[in-house]
Amino acid sequence: MQDQLPHKDGLNKWINGEISEQEVEGHEDLKKILSFAAHLQVPSNQLHEEAWQAFAAKLAAKEVATNSPSRVLALRYWKPTAVAAVLILLVAVYFVGWYQTPTVIDAGRGELISQTLPDNSEVQLNAESSISYFERDWPESRNLNLRGEAYFEVEKGSSFLVHTQWGTVAVLGTSFNVLAREGRLEVACFSGKVSVRTLEGKEKALEAGQAAHLNSGVLGEVFPFNPPQTIGWQKGEFYFDNTPLNHVIAVIERQYNVEVDGPTIDTRIYSGRILKEDSLSVTLHRVFSPMGIIYKVIDETHISLRDTAMAR
Repeated sequence: MQDQLPHKDGLNKWINGEISEQEVEGHEDLKKILSFAAHLQVPSNQLHEEAWQAFAAKLAAKEVATNSPSRVLALRYWKPTAVAAVLILLVAVYFVGWYQTPTVIDAGRGELISQTLPDNSEVQLNAESSISYFERDWPESRNLNLRGEAYFEVEKGSSFLVHTQWGTVAVLGTSFNVLAREGRLEVACFSGKVSVRTLEGKEKALEAGQAAHLNSGVLGEVFPFNPPQTIGWQKGEFYFDNTPLNHVIAVIERQYNVEVDGPTIDTRIYSGRILKEDSLSVTLHRVFSPMGIIYKVIDETHISLRDTAMAR
C-alpha cells in the first residue's frame, strides 16, 4: 500500500513548488498528476495572466452557481491527492480540453532535421533544437513550442504560432527563421509578415527582409538582415560579426558534438565563419589561434582551452 502524503502540508508544498523529488517518489497518484499537468498549455490567443484570470472567473461563477448545502462538496474529507487531481482536471478542461501526448521532433548535436507538419508546412531544425505540438488539435490550432533554432515555411491558413521561452512568433502564411537560445530570441522574416510578441505582451511586426532581437527581455528595433548568412546553418555555414566568443563556442559544441572546457571568455569577441564540412581541428585553429587561445584535443568529445592573454 502506497504511503500517503503528509496531510495538507504535502499538497501545499507541491502547489508552491517546494516538494522534492524524494518526497514525490512512492506516491504514484501524485506522480501521475504531475505528469498530466506538464502537458497543459495556455490558449494560443491569450497571455498567461489573461488565461489565469479567465479560469479564476469561471471557478468563481461555478462557486456561486453551486452555493447551496445540497451541492457543496465536503473537500475536507478528501485525500490531498484526490483534491489535487480534481483541480488539475478542472484546469485541463479549460486549457487543453483533455490529455494528449505531444509530438516531439528533436535534433541532437551535429544533426539537421526536416519535418513536414500536419498542414504541410515545413520546418528545418538546427542542431540541439526541438519542436513539440499536439497533432490532434493542429487543424484548429497551429501551435508549437520551439527550443533552439528552426526555419519555417508555413502554408497559408489560420494563425501559426511558435512559442519560445522568451516570446511568441505569429504568422499566417510565410517563411521565417527563429533562434531561441541562451536568453535571446532572434526572428528574421523571409516572406510575408511576422509578428513577434514578448511574454509581457509587447509586439513588433516584421515584413520580408526585416528582423528583430529580444535580449534580456527587451525587444529591440526592427533592422534589415543578410538572408544567406541568417540561414547559412542549413548548409553547415555559420557567420559571426563581433559575436561573443562563448556563443561561438556553443555553436562548435552543437555542430561537432563536443564539450569545450576552459576559462570563461565572455569579454572576447569573434568575427568570421565556421564551415561544418571542415574538420574539428581546422575549425579550432581558425577560431582560437588568431586570438592567442591555446586548445588541446583531450579525446574525440573533449576540448580544453587556455587563454594566454589571461595568463599574463
